[in-house]
Order: sequence, then C-alpha cells, then structure tokens
Amino acid sequence: MNRLKILLLSSAALVFATTLLAGAQPNSEPKTRPYVVGPDGTPVSAASPDSSAPPLTKVYVYQGCSTSAGCEYIASGQTETDLVHGGTDIYVTVYEIGYGTGETATQGGNLLGSSYLVSKTSLCETLVKLKVVYGPCSVGQTVVGFAYEWNLAYYIENNFGELFAASDTSEVYPYNTYSTSLTIQH
Repeated sequence: MNRLKILLLSSAALVFATTLLAGAQPNSEPKTRPYVVGPDGTPVSAASPDSSAPPLTKVYVYQGCSTSAGCEYIASGQTETDLVHGGTDIYVTVYEIGYGTGETATQGGNLLGSSYLVSKTSLCETLVKLKVVYGPCSVGQTVVGFAYEWNLAYYIENNFGELFAASDTSEVYPYNTYSTSLTIQH
C-alpha cells in the first residue's frame, strides 16, 4: 500500500514538473488563441489550434482628434497634446499590442463608462521599409492587438479635467498590466 502511495505521489510530481518545464502555469486557464481576420474585417477563427494569443506588451495613445483642432498623432513619450482640443467630438485612440482582458479608461480621474468607448477594432502588423507598423487588418492577417477609440468631449467640455489615462492587463501569462496617459489641452 505504501509503495502505491509513493508511486501516485511521484506521478503527480512528474506531471507538475513537466508542466513547469513546458512553460505553463499549474492550474492556469487555457490560453486564448489569436484570431484571423475574415472578409468583413472582423476576427472569425483561431489562427492555429496550437498557437496561443500573444501577451499584452504595449499600451499607448496613438492619436487625438477633435472638431476644433483636427487630428494629431502622439509621439512616444509625449505627455500632452500639441493642439488645443474642443468641440462636440474629442476622441483619443489607444493602441494595445497583444491581447488584454479589456481596457479601462479615465478622464480627469473619472472612470469612463462603456458608452464612451466608440469602437474597438483589430490591429495587424505590416512591414513598411523594414519597420513594423500597426494598422487595420486585411483578410487572412492575424490580429496582434486592438485599437480603442474613446469620446472624451463630455468630460473635457464640462471641465472634469484634462488627464486621460487607460490601462489593461494581459489575458495570458505573465498577466502584466500596462498603462498610458495624456493631457488633452483644452
């Protein structure tokens, strides 16, 4: 009987060790697989049964737009808009590279409700002059991230504050949280 207990215990230890050596986390949930873009531009199927979704590696403000100032791209490390934004529509687009659990955003410290999320679209990689560029997906491309577009006009026009912030947590290991912020001049 004792030999059977030792054998069962050794088998469990072997499974645990094999799981760790394979890079998986014990008792972790199955990983989400990346999606391929279909003819209508939406993710339709997993890229490969053996592949796992890429972890979230970047969250950054891509651009800001408004009815009064037009659009401006936000450079890496830029902390405030160059243009003074205002009007009935003030949008910020955040790029997330990798798969997150769902972005949250604040304006002036106030949590933005889902009704202020104008769109969430798929991002794919394209190689342009030996540089990776993220943008809209073509049919058959693998989705590598998402663009979130937020409408901030209500919060900015009603003086809730100028600081926009967004964050998300990777939906796969190592489950890191990334964030970004930008002061919207008004």
